[in-house]
Amino acid sequence: MSGDKDTKFHVKPEWNVSRETLAREHCYMCSSSALDNSFQLHDYSVSSEVFCIQKCTECGFRQTSPIPKDLDPYYDSPDYISHSKTTRGIINKLYHLAQGYNLWYKYSIMNSVSPGNEWLDYGCGAGDFLLFARSKGKNVHGVEPHSESRRRLSEQSVKVKTPDAYYAESSMVEAISMWHVLEHVEDPLTLLKKHHSNLTENGVLLIALPNPDSHDAAHYKDRWAAYDVPRHLWHFRESDIKKLAQKSGFAVQDVKALHLDAFYISMLSEKYRNGNLLAALWQAFKSNFIAWRKKRPWSSQIYILSKKGH
Repeated sequence: MSGDKDTKFHVKPEWNVSRETLAREHCYMCSSSALDNSFQLHDYSVSSEVFCIQKCTECGFRQTSPIPKDLDPYYDSPDYISHSKTTRGIINKLYHLAQGYNLWYKYSIMNSVSPGNEWLDYGCGAGDFLLFARSKGKNVHGVEPHSESRRRLSEQSVKVKTPDAYYAESSMVEAISMWHVLEHVEDPLTLLKKHHSNLTENGVLLIALPNPDSHDAAHYKDRWAAYDVPRHLWHFRESDIKKLAQKSGFAVQDVKALHLDAFYISMLSEKYRNGNLLAALWQAFKSNFIAWRKKRPWSSQIYILSKKGH
């Protein structure tokens, strides 16, 4: 296993999930059975269980294995920040402090490529982006699998569909956003094809994802927080997104950086290795500088996809 040999891990005392798992036997991207299972790591944020990130020796794609048949308990935790409003601890405080800028930044990019009013935020979580865009006058719909998040949004008079309802209906929108969502989806290609059918002729799809080829991923190895197993089922490189786009009728038009993600990911990663804040800030700055010099990709990137021919 990667990491410090003298580090001891213990399953959290409140974690009493009896799980059934499904081991992957083929690469999702190319269907090859030539999978390297040597890279193992822990679920640091919720369960402390061990998982593997398989690497396809044919195409290089990375995927998590085994996958728990019931993933819900791995999300239903106060430690899982995208469904939580907690400001407990310095990392959560900094996350929510930076969130305001990130919301404005994402909105500005999306509005620049799709100035229309009909938007969809798929995997809207606690609804922060959806509510921010609505405050700017956009008619934004939401889709979210997490029932508690949907309930909280309904209390704010925001109706959010389940993924099943989204697949069952056909409603045209001008732009779709997926902010750190695709890595959680069981079948990304099928979802992208559904998005393609629900977008107008000049519609755009924005996908934000962490990149396992970034400097901070290479530095932190098995402690890199953006692996986030088992919730992150897939670990996409830029080349993987281009392949998925091509298969689903899209083309990648542009790639934008999410500069602040390197800092948040590095702080969590240092927490997992019992490091310190200064080390996290240095690695985040270094990761962004290396990406700016085009030596490696950004820690997280926004892919802007349009329908082929547009």
